[in-house]
Amino acid sequence: MSIKGMCSNIYIHDIMCGYGTAGVAIGSLGNNVGVNEFVRNVVIQDVLISGTARGGIRLKLWPGNRVKAKELWGGGGLAEVDNITVTRIHTSDQPQAVNIDTCYSLGRVNHDCFGHPTLGTIKDLTIDGVYGTSAKGSSGFVLCSNPNNCQNIKIRNVVMATAVDATRGVGVIS
Repeated sequence: MSIKGMCSNIYIHDIMCGYGTAGVAIGSLGNNVGVNEFVRNVVIQDVLISGTARGGIRLKLWPGNRVKAKELWGGGGLAEVDNITVTRIHTSDQPQAVNIDTCYSLGRVNHDCFGHPTLGTIKDLTIDGVYGTSAKGSSGFVLCSNPNNCQNIKIRNVVMATAVDATRGVGVIS
């Protein structure tokens, strides 16, 4: 499930994202110079995400400069993400449950991201109630290239365990 730019008033519920999908993503946004994109007023709840390659809940904004990512160029565009609520997410065997990335560039590390922070903003984002297992033992990350562009982000009640070791019957909470 991917929510791209120019979208508002979206309600997503009771879905399952499985193998071969990218989980639930907002973006990527801000990849075209001179284009102002937005995603506003979104509610995502009661979602099962199982075994996807890239992660569970993802929010992706490109950096403020143009970067080459694989065979494409991106970044330098404007983006606004506002009033997003994500609740009751169950993950199974995910690399990470929550990824908020304002230095997104198609999986490439953008080493100059903090020198050219995103031109986008994230405001009023609430993620509450994410639980399940992580293949890498990580709940996820928040990477905000400019704190002024990330306002009122609340992440609560995220409980992840590593996939259970069948021989020992144990898991690790991250």
